[in-house]
Amino acid sequence: MRGSILVTFDESIDARGGQSYSVTVNGVGRDAHFTDSNNLYSTFIFTGDTVLFQVARSSSPYNSNVSIKRLDYTTDDEGGDRGIKETPISYTETHSSTLSNYTFTATTIPSAYDFYYVIECTTDICFSSVSGFTGGVDPEITDIDILSNGKLIVSGEYTSYSGISANRVIQLNEDGTRFTGFTYGTGFSADTTNQVVELSNGKLVFVGQFTNYNGTSCTRIIGLNADGTVYTGFTTGTGFNQDPTPIERQSDDKVIVGGRFWTYSGVTSPKIVRINTDGTIDNTFVVGSGFTSGGTFNNVDSYVNCLAIQSDGKIIAAGNFDAYSGTSVGKIARLNTNGTIDTSFSGVTTGFNGVPTVIKIQTDGKILVGGYFTSYNGTTSNRLVRLNTDGSYDTSFSGFTTGFGDTTFCVELQSDGKILVGGQFTSFNGVERNRLCRLNSNGSLDTTFNANFNSTVQALAITSTGKIYAGGNFTSINEYSYNKFVRLNSDGSVDRCDYLPTPTPTPTLTPTPTLTITPTGPTPTPTPTATLTPTYTPTPTPTIIVDTQFNFYASNNRYINEVNVDERNGNVMTANVAGSSYDCATLFNSTGGTIYSIFNPKAVPDTAFTIESFTGSTYIMGGNYTEWVRLTIPLQSILNVNWNNTLDSNFEYETGNILSLSSSNNDRVRKIRNRINGSGYLVGLQRNIKYYYTNLTGSTTLTTNGDVFDFVEQSDNKIIFVGRFNTVNGTSSSFICRTNSGMTSIDTSFNIGTGFNNAVYGIAIQSDNKVICVGNFTSYNGTSSNRIIRLNTDGTVDTTFNVGTGISTNSGTNRIKVAIDSTDRIYVISDTLSNYNGTSVNGLIRLSSTGVLDTTFNNILGTGFYSSRVANKGVYTIDIQSDDKIIVGGYFDSFNGSSSSALIRLSTNIY
Repeated sequence: MRGSILVTFDESIDARGGQSYSVTVNGVGRDAHFTDSNNLYSTFIFTGDTVLFQVARSSSPYNSNVSIKRLDYTTDDEGGDRGIKETPISYTETHSSTLSNYTFTATTIPSAYDFYYVIECTTDICFSSVSGFTGGVDPEITDIDILSNGKLIVSGEYTSYSGISANRVIQLNEDGTRFTGFTYGTGFSADTTNQVVELSNGKLVFVGQFTNYNGTSCTRIIGLNADGTVYTGFTTGTGFNQDPTPIERQSDDKVIVGGRFWTYSGVTSPKIVRINTDGTIDNTFVVGSGFTSGGTFNNVDSYVNCLAIQSDGKIIAAGNFDAYSGTSVGKIARLNTNGTIDTSFSGVTTGFNGVPTVIKIQTDGKILVGGYFTSYNGTTSNRLVRLNTDGSYDTSFSGFTTGFGDTTFCVELQSDGKILVGGQFTSFNGVERNRLCRLNSNGSLDTTFNANFNSTVQALAITSTGKIYAGGNFTSINEYSYNKFVRLNSDGSVDRCDYLPTPTPTPTLTPTPTLTITPTGPTPTPTPTATLTPTYTPTPTPTIIVDTQFNFYASNNRYINEVNVDERNGNVMTANVAGSSYDCATLFNSTGGTIYSIFNPKAVPDTAFTIESFTGSTYIMGGNYTEWVRLTIPLQSILNVNWNNTLDSNFEYETGNILSLSSSNNDRVRKIRNRINGSGYLVGLQRNIKYYYTNLTGSTTLTTNGDVFDFVEQSDNKIIFVGRFNTVNGTSSSFICRTNSGMTSIDTSFNIGTGFNNAVYGIAIQSDNKVICVGNFTSYNGTSSNRIIRLNTDGTVDTTFNVGTGISTNSGTNRIKVAIDSTDRIYVISDTLSNYNGTSVNGLIRLSSTGVLDTTFNNILGTGFYSSRVANKGVYTIDIQSDDKIIVGGYFDSFNGSSSSALIRLSTNIY
């Protein structure tokens, strides 16, 4: 029996990229050739009925859509041509990274006939980012730009890409490989490249926090040629005095830049500037006093966060400001082409209640804005809104109801009018969507698109063929590892080469001859269809494991006061009691490996109570060392453990290099957290709570007569704080208080009545803005509730939260904390926690959203935590990662009978 295989790859010579191919049929190697028309072919003689046809490649950038058919060539009685009969062939297909296997049954026919089996493959260039973007303390992607030649510029904070040195700049081919025609040398100096635009002549303009590119000094802006060399025709003088963030190109190649700056090349231009094609300032764009906050512009509190240019050349700017050139605006404004304010953008009244992060203009002129906000012009609109062309609220965006559960950072528009949105959220309109979702044109959820990222998506770009590039802080998507950068198919699935599901072949067969004659031989026997027997998968036995044993050295004078998971990247920060010889704060990456240790510059005393991230390389911590400080980690390889601490010279402190609080250890810093709208920081202290504006250039204070231990911020930016106080600014407020968003006054609509009867040590907020409080109290406003309670948004007791007899401890405690996961399950931890509603527990409990103890979780905890150094369990702090894994810290040295030193991550298979 004779036969041949013809494998047709619809590809160009360039698409092959110089790869080598080999073909094996039934275990025998065959010659593989490309014809002039780029078809890969090999011929062979059948030696059995089962055919295993294998195509091996030297690398894996192809994904083939395959159909198989048999062509029977027949002759008449006199040997003349009679025709060709086509028969579809069923097959199975498997792939590894470089090998494609096609297995099918070669049905027999009379030996008088010649026949061919034809495998037709239409290929696509697949994407592989290999190990992705790494390097620095906090690698992240902030911008992705598709250039006119189809290649990509990826901006952000990183020092390598797939093992290639790339300091915050790289150009990639469409398949994710590095484009070697773009040379960058040493790249950009420390700190992030924020954004880039391509000019019509192919040149590139970058803005960011950098001060040097490949040995050339440049203060936060530079122009490059298409090959990566410095474009000397773009002269920027002294550049920007503070960070620029967004950049947009006009049709005439002038660029608009926004940010925190107020001078460009020595010329005053607060927060926005237009730059000519040669890099000089465009003096015809007159901004006056520019964008201001509180009447001033020469600080970093006011800033332009995002820009968009309309088809008529008008410019929309949004950010953290309340006026433009003296005219009041609500964090968004539209400018005419000469820089004056466009008064026809009159639909803006009170504007946004939080900082916008992104603007996109639809083809119909309507405007999409995303960000930290939860309302626009007083109308609730959680983290995304669509505006009409005059700035008014677009009510036709009716499918958008409860909106996003957390911040949105990027928006891209598809050609079919659908809207891609990326950010920090884990839900949309109450439906789970993890950091990326697609909306229909009316704002409703497109349920055909689902992509699950484990951390923030900050940048998006869409190709002409509908493929989607995504960048951010993530390390996985749809359970596949992709470090900060990935390409998706149009349905949200990962565009992979090394994982292809078995397809159901639906070949389209077109006969080539004009005459078809039925052969006289016997009819081939059809291949039998296998019957699949369903299998039963048993429910797994509930377990809890120590998922990660962090490399934390605990001793008799060193333990953990606070653990804080960085929401931007999953890094784990700890504030420690250090002893005189150890570090008072430690930073781990999301998987548990030590990144860096922050050493106490004051040495004695040596206790840190709290730590929070400031930027990718800077952290703020506070404790009982009479001062709180911000430290900068030099951006070096994460393998270099010999980093030196430095105070951040760019940080504008209230007095000198550090913020002095008191010479007394009684004025301790209890907690520091970022505002959710990006406008500054909240600091809880011994005798007050402070709201520090961005970069600590000013503050607002409410005075208490005791400690502020904990606080939360609602989606409307109101702040609820708890502690051991009973007055706020001289007004009675027992152990709890809510303030307005600016923290200038007490919110009297939060009716606490007589409040708590004892100290509150922990508070956590649910997705519906209800709060869980834990502490030493036994009643709230006259209602009995033992050490735990849930309050409604108006301050009243939530009677649907049934805790029964509540929490019992074997002694009073000032170490009780609460955390809430992505599904509103409640975790409470305490070193003396021994009983909940009559059930014995061991230091950690999990409750349902109605307050019921999760007994399965409690049972698998076993003996729980144990400390040989203190009388109680030694568990002091808890936080939940975005994947709902549990980080626990304290003074313990074992968990469930196994050695575990002070800091562990727990993972469970019960949900």
